[in-house]
Amino acid sequence: MYTRKSFYLPVLILLFGQFVFLSAYPQKEPVKYDVELLTPLSVEDSFNLSNLPKLTLPDSYLGPNAPLLPTIIDNSANIHWRPVFA
Repeated sequence: MYTRKSFYLPVLILLFGQFVFLSAYPQKEPVKYDVELLTPLSVEDSFNLSNLPKLTLPDSYLGPNAPLLPTIIDNSANIHWRPVFA
C-alpha cells in the first residue's frame, strides 16, 4: 500500500509544476497594435517619402538567374563574429 510519503511526493511535484508553469506566463497582456493609434504622417514626412529615389537593381539581380543567398556562412574567420566557445 501507499505510505504517506509516497502520496505527498507526487502531489508536491504537481503543485510545484503548476506554480512554475503559471509563473512562466507574462503578467501583462500583449500589446495590441492598432493602426488608428499610430501617429499620422506630417506633410513634411509625406513629402520626404515621396522624394525618395526609386530602387533600381542591376539586370543580373532580376529573373530566374538572380544570385541566391549562401546556405552556410563561416563567420569564425571574422574578428567581429568570433565563436562563443573557441
